[in-house]
Amino acid sequence: MAIAITAGKHEPHREHKTFMQRLLDGVERVGNKVPHPVIIFVALILLVIVLSHIVYLTGASVTYESINAETHDVEMKTTAAKSLLSAEGIRFMYSGVAAFMSVGRHPLAGLAASFASNVGVLGGKDGRSAGDATNVVTDYVRINGESRSDSEQFTSAITAAFKDAFTKAAAQVRDDKGETAQAKFDGRADYFPFRLPDDAPAVVHAKHAAESIGLKPTTQFSRGGLDSNWFARHGLPSVTFGAGQHEIHTVKEYVDLPEFADGCRMAVALATIES
Repeated sequence: MAIAITAGKHEPHREHKTFMQRLLDGVERVGNKVPHPVIIFVALILLVIVLSHIVYLTGASVTYESINAETHDVEMKTTAAKSLLSAEGIRFMYSGVAAFMSVGRHPLAGLAASFASNVGVLGGKDGRSAGDATNVVTDYVRINGESRSDSEQFTSAITAAFKDAFTKAAAQVRDDKGETAQAKFDGRADYFPFRLPDDAPAVVHAKHAAESIGLKPTTQFSRGGLDSNWFARHGLPSVTFGAGQHEIHTVKEYVDLPEFADGCRMAVALATIES
């Protein structure tokens, strides 16, 4: 048996939408026609720049009340409109944008870092935060760094390079008024480098102590700051040996107990064996 099916027009079911749904659909259609947010952002910036120049050409100014920071008296001040297309305006825009760049928050440090390396902690006066808030462009920044080498002469050369880098950077960084930064550089020696030859009595004795407890000694120069630096500085050549420490001065620091036990045996051997 054959069944014949005749095709005809089918009237689709129309869903009834509420006023709010129609309103949201309209907003969506309009939103899809709006340019990309980046384009809007750039266009608004250009609009502000052009408007600032137009207002500047008209000679507009604003008079307002202001409190004198020294006398605490209320004074009337008048500020004239400034153009962002002028040299001063361009410097002002740069200083504002640089404040929110990763290195630009402290452009002096950024420029100096391009000349030298190993710049450490950035902070404010007395070691506090460099700014009172995260969105504040600081007028002062304190930077702590260090120079390390087994040669005092080369350490001095590294330190001099740091000083030269910050001096050059200070001359290049300008604020919205065209004034340059000021850099004050202080340096001091916390540890004095030294290197003992493999045939030094202290090294020979340390190797002999390690071998006496079944360890295989190896010598290695360390650029860290240790008590032995000061011992050697005062005429007491010293050798530092590990006692199982790993990931030192980090949140992952731990002690390997078997290595720690070897370190204790090493200390006893150093104190009891004869060279």
